[in-house]
Amino acid sequence: MAIDGPKGGTGTIAACAARTPQPRLIAVTAAAILLLAAANASAAESSAAGASATYPLPACAGAHDTGCVAHVFPSHADAVTLRGTQPPACYLELWDAALWSAVGTYPESHPCRRGAAPDAALQRYFRCLDGACTNTSRPELGVSLEGGGSKSAPFALGVLAGLEDAGLLRQVDVLSSVSGGSYAAYFYISRVHDRFAPDRGQPESTPADWFRSCIPHGYRGYFTPALASGLPFCSGTYAIGEDGAYRYQRHLGFWQDLVAATGSLRGSGDRLEYLNSAGSIGALAAGHVATVWPLGIDGLGVVGSAHHITHSLFDWPENFSPSREAYRQGIERAYGYDPQDWAADQALAPGEAFSARRATRTMADLRASYERARAECPPDETTCRRMPLWVANTTASTGRHLDNWVRTPERDSLRHQFELSPIGHGSGHFGYANVPPPMAMMDAVGASAAFLDDEQRLIGEAPLRLFASLFLHLFNLDWGTELENFNLADSRRATHRLVPWPFYTFTSGRDGAPYIHLSDGGNTDNIGMLAQLRRGVRHIVVSASTMDREGRFPSLCRLKNQLELDGTYRLEAPELLDLDKVCNLELGRAEERTWGASAVARLKCRRLGLEPGLEPGPECDARLPGDHYLRKVHGYDLFRWDRPFVRACVVRLPAGAEVSAALGHCDFPESHDADPAAARLIASLYVIKPAIDVEAVAQQLDLDRHTARLQGEAADYARRRAICGRFAELLPHAPAVLADGSVAAVEAGAITDCAPTAAAGQGAALTCTPLAFLRVNTCNADGYPHFPQHDFIFMTLNSSHSLFSAYYELGRQYAAELRFEPARAGTRGAVVAAGKARARSVLAPLPADPCLTAGWDSAACAARVRADTYRKFLCVRPSAQDCANGADNATLPGNCDRVLTYLPEQDDRRPLAAPPAAQDKR
Repeated sequence: MAIDGPKGGTGTIAACAARTPQPRLIAVTAAAILLLAAANASAAESSAAGASATYPLPACAGAHDTGCVAHVFPSHADAVTLRGTQPPACYLELWDAALWSAVGTYPESHPCRRGAAPDAALQRYFRCLDGACTNTSRPELGVSLEGGGSKSAPFALGVLAGLEDAGLLRQVDVLSSVSGGSYAAYFYISRVHDRFAPDRGQPESTPADWFRSCIPHGYRGYFTPALASGLPFCSGTYAIGEDGAYRYQRHLGFWQDLVAATGSLRGSGDRLEYLNSAGSIGALAAGHVATVWPLGIDGLGVVGSAHHITHSLFDWPENFSPSREAYRQGIERAYGYDPQDWAADQALAPGEAFSARRATRTMADLRASYERARAECPPDETTCRRMPLWVANTTASTGRHLDNWVRTPERDSLRHQFELSPIGHGSGHFGYANVPPPMAMMDAVGASAAFLDDEQRLIGEAPLRLFASLFLHLFNLDWGTELENFNLADSRRATHRLVPWPFYTFTSGRDGAPYIHLSDGGNTDNIGMLAQLRRGVRHIVVSASTMDREGRFPSLCRLKNQLELDGTYRLEAPELLDLDKVCNLELGRAEERTWGASAVARLKCRRLGLEPGLEPGPECDARLPGDHYLRKVHGYDLFRWDRPFVRACVVRLPAGAEVSAALGHCDFPESHDADPAAARLIASLYVIKPAIDVEAVAQQLDLDRHTARLQGEAADYARRRAICGRFAELLPHAPAVLADGSVAAVEAGAITDCAPTAAAGQGAALTCTPLAFLRVNTCNADGYPHFPQHDFIFMTLNSSHSLFSAYYELGRQYAAELRFEPARAGTRGAVVAAGKARARSVLAPLPADPCLTAGWDSAACAARVRADTYRKFLCVRPSAQDCANGADNATLPGNCDRVLTYLPEQDDRRPLAAPPAAQDKR
């Protein structure tokens, strides 16, 4: 084989190598070794996951085919067409065999006659919760865990623990998860999988062991000695290995820093904890530099880095990202490993343990455990523990097309949400294969939580998406997964490896892209709700724990927007006033690209109460306030939250139907009806949110007593700061920090009222751990505590066991209050809140803001602003820029003299100025 020489001549590779200086030759050799290692690692990642089926998989031809693909869209062309007004007919009712057997007799105007009926194979995929389809009864209870990284994970895990306390976790049929929620789902599924895996060779643990928790030792001094004597504190050691009764939760807390090579039980503000995190990040940064640094060869010019050879020059599935592997190993170490297994694997060489885990804990292995569990505990049995069907949700891109990063991506979960389960995998675009995905369980979680990836959609607006994706790609921050496209033959993949840029970008879609690129599921459906709804789950508990300080329920709104733009279904939450207007904030270019700008504008107008059928135009546009204005005044106060969950429902409504009185109570029949005007309840949702009632917390901390010496605004200011962690300012002196990291007990201001868990509580606002966390930590710029709405980036980079424990116990407290009333004759069952007071409260709507209902210049609005000591709404004179915008000017209150402004920038440095009297008293 000959190659071009340095001056246009030719020579052999050996001759070129002889002319190559030794250091360069070493570098080239090292690069070749890296390439081979990556190829081997990639092959191991897929082959260790079990032998895959022979590709391409055939299209399913009947209701009982296996090892085949069922398609939502007949062709690739249909799959990429804008949605418009013709989505697949009744796509949330694929599970209902009776409906589809009778739909041919329904009138042409019936919603389920719109478009082609789904084929039998697609119906079977979503109707059957096991491969053999032995039981097709409709699932009663499901749980969806929202994404949000290390912020969502502990709260979601707490929700699972609370459902266990309430006796509901054993009854769950479907467990759907996204991103950080997949961490928590993986923890539970791993424990249940271990119970049914053969030859465990260990004493079997119980759910009580998995979820048992203790209060961080450092908080002991914040409780009165009388209360502390009866509370379950963790040991004072910073190392793991003790606290046998709490070993699972201590193991989780110890390894909360997912990318760190070493764990810790120190607080997030501890100097050694900072050094540990900084050292891990620095080492990974050096690794990234090594993978993107170009290598030069005399006579051959400059050769790109290992990463850019495989992912820029060519489109190969090998992944070199050091942080990707560290991240996945961190998830496996914290959430996948049993503490005993982790201790045993410490004797193995670095990396060997995780390779073994990939080989022995695959999605195919999970299917075997799942089927074994269903045989021992069938769906109609209520006394045993079911193993739920776990669906990890990701986002699939349709190929590395030239304009992927240049334009705003679609936000269409029906097409692009890609699910991974032990009985199948797929998406609307690529179809659904009824075989387990050929990958390890830890890699399924890693794909679901790959929030750093050049195919990300978090920054989705063009042109910012181009710069964000280009940065991530250049520095090898690609955490996604390349899955073989089951619609194409292996020979197509082999040929594709030889095609350089830009020619490989010409192949995309289900009939062209050899690989399916999977990234974070939050890019499409961040609560994984489609996986529940399309399987017919009646009651769905939702852990909605992503970052949402403004109280706008973004993931729920995106689901609502998708359903209502499609036109067949609607999502309503009777307890959230003006949810339509709040959800308008989540309508943007991504929706316009999917459904068209006119359809999006029409939906906005309908939600604002304009005349039905009003077409987009000047009259509609004049009633649409600018987003910069709406974002200041819409949202729900998550710091005056008096309920464990918010009820919602998904219903099928006839086209053009308006919200009725029945919809306000989600009171619709479940059965299908031939009448085109008949409505149908699809599912009831119970949304658990990380939110608190600061008034109740103030009472629990007895702040009125501690501020009695102050008067008026001074007392109010001191009380507010105390809730935000400035409690020490009310005391004669700050508590002393002891050598073991705890604080010396202080009688004045010590916590006197709390319970370790909701099950042991007496209706207090918070259990002990989140109450102590609030007592210690500081407030945000808006005057509220940071907890329970921390920034998820902060928690990902600076997580700690104390932060983990606070969110875990809050989720556990709320979920433990749920009770499930199963269906009886004449009823359909329901999830309710335990305790009459909470049950009454959850039926009441959230209080309306008088500034929105009575008017901006009303006396009620002025009183609201004066009395509001927690949410920072201030009546201020708007900026010249606001008033200069003629389009928005008509929507501003009055003549633009006063406007309700949320968090004005000029006040961010000191949002809550202390009255002079308060400053004098401190």
